[in-house]
Amino acid sequence: MSKCSSLFIGGVPLKQFDLISPLLQIDDLLRKRFTQSSSAVAVVNEQIARLSQADGVPAVLIVGETIHCTPYSRNVTTVGQVRPFQAVLCVPSGVGITVWNELHEALDRSTKPKAIDDVSMFVPFGNCEPAIQSLILAELPPMLVSLYGFLRSQIANLS
Repeated sequence: MSKCSSLFIGGVPLKQFDLISPLLQIDDLLRKRFTQSSSAVAVVNEQIARLSQADGVPAVLIVGETIHCTPYSRNVTTVGQVRPFQAVLCVPSGVGITVWNELHEALDRSTKPKAIDDVSMFVPFGNCEPAIQSLILAELPPMLVSLYGFLRSQIANLS
């Protein structure tokens, strides 16, 4: 009898647990989302670059959800001491994230698009880690809808 067959989890022999499949499924999902995100963001960024060249299009920041959080340090013991990574769509910079620090609070998604002067905490999509890039995909549609609504209101104000 092998050593593995004598191990149990909750009274069930270890060999009956498939421990690798869930990890492989998560890896596969992240890789697919990374590929899809990369393709979609390339198209969106190209359109934003073209749009930003048009006269009268203001710089604007569209805020998505907080897609990831990390602790400020390994020694953090207080709940809430995290650094949020928030998906953003920025004209003219494109899709990316904003990494907030302790001096800033993540913006509420319900906040209306903001004209901006400073995007110093903006991290372009291409500079984000692949896992973060894969998480941005779900935030693209609502951010694009917000951008469309903002631009329509700007055009209506010009008329």
